[in-house]
Amino acid sequence: MKEQARQSERRLVKGYVVLIGLFYLGFACLHYIETRETVLGEVSRQAEGVIRWLDRNLAFSRQALQVVAEQSDTSCTGDEVGRKLDTMLRSVAVEQVEIGRGGTILCSWRAQPAQTAQALTACHAEAGRSGVVHISTKGPDDLWANATLDTACLVSPLIVSLEGSAGSIRVIQRAAPSGTSTPKKAAALLPGAVLALPSSEGPLALEVSVSEWSIARNWAGQIVVFGALFAAFGAAGWYGPIAHLRGRLSVEGQVQTALRRGDFSLVYLPTVDIATGEWIGVEALLRWNHPTHGQLQPASFIPWIEKSPLIYETTRWVMRRAATDLGRFQHAKRGLDVSINVPPSQLGDPRMVSMATEAFGDAPQSLRCVIIELTEREVTDYSSDVVQGVVHELKERGAQFALDDFGVGFSNFACLHYIKVDYIKVDKSFLQETDGRSFEASAMGSIVHLARQFGVSVIAEGVETERQVQRLKHYGIDKAQGFLFSRPVDADAVLDKLNNGKAFEPA
Repeated sequence: MKEQARQSERRLVKGYVVLIGLFYLGFACLHYIETRETVLGEVSRQAEGVIRWLDRNLAFSRQALQVVAEQSDTSCTGDEVGRKLDTMLRSVAVEQVEIGRGGTILCSWRAQPAQTAQALTACHAEAGRSGVVHISTKGPDDLWANATLDTACLVSPLIVSLEGSAGSIRVIQRAAPSGTSTPKKAAALLPGAVLALPSSEGPLALEVSVSEWSIARNWAGQIVVFGALFAAFGAAGWYGPIAHLRGRLSVEGQVQTALRRGDFSLVYLPTVDIATGEWIGVEALLRWNHPTHGQLQPASFIPWIEKSPLIYETTRWVMRRAATDLGRFQHAKRGLDVSINVPPSQLGDPRMVSMATEAFGDAPQSLRCVIIELTEREVTDYSSDVVQGVVHELKERGAQFALDDFGVGFSNFACLHYIKVDYIKVDKSFLQETDGRSFEASAMGSIVHLARQFGVSVIAEGVETERQVQRLKHYGIDKAQGFLFSRPVDADAVLDKLNNGKAFEPA
């Protein structure tokens, strides 16, 4: 039973870890998709703002170039054009200007490298970063002007902020302006997502490349935080609902559930007077009808219960049920005893007295038909004041004591010295009919002799054959239990046999 409970708990632990892992993995994938869409959406929004800024700068540059051309119409010299450009297009890096009328070039101006560098510095751009763009204007009287601008200064203030969240960005030349179009996104989850936004003011487009690595880096920075939250969530579940479920799957939890649901039951093994065949008592034996494993063998759970804190609740349940059944039995046969198995350690618990009183009542002799069988599976200090006090109070109410499995347990002789027991139950191993064990007769005789020295009655356990009955009679043992007389039966079967008379005819 204990190993089955451990296996169930191990399966629960593995299942919980796998569940949390799968849940976290699914969340991480969904969060990556969401992060990707968020990053692309944010980049798209910012890029649209940049392209609008580019269009405004191009429109402004055309207007300024038209004004320069009109002002230079009558005195068109390169120096004059340069001075006017420096005044009206200070924030734009102009590389070259031509002004003409009809098919005649009136004058031209080309920026010196120092002037270009100064203009780029003023707009916080780098030379050769994005390429050039050609713009032209036409005024009245066939007056026209053409200019070559460095595109870096047109968008540099916003490119810096955009590249902080995206990947690479550049202004590219288009074959011909085609009006505003909707930005194109790469298909979801494909690497190298690209946003291309055309300008409405010239043969230009803004191309923004968002790498998967930049998205993954953004995602990883957030997923670490979510990992910590999931760890906290997992710990809360482990020490909360899962701890409760683990407790229910443990042996202790299953025993508690069995007590609450009524999965425990009692069967009774009769004690027979060999001489008359009469049932003089019954021993209450605990059975567990497990919902998963079916009817459990007592050896698979009783030793564990006896060493656990649940022994109090279990013994309390057994006493209450046995008291109820004993009341029914005594309607058919007055004076019938009921034996209840109790680990000696419970004698060190003062609640033992209140437990017996709760089950059998508080009359002066309410326990006169109760035999407390001490199971000898562990060493117990019978000489302690607490044990002596509990035994004294129980005996005052009429309780009898028996030593179970005498000859194979712990501290049998110590118990005989410190507690006045009424019965010793000889283990069935002393009755086994095997060859080559000549000491069997002397061992049984020694036990009977010892019992008489202490004034204790003997009950033989595990009687299965008529030959064993004859041997018991030879040793003067008149009380016995075993399958020869009856197997353990439920309370209704006990009543039927008591009402029908003798269950065993002595030879």
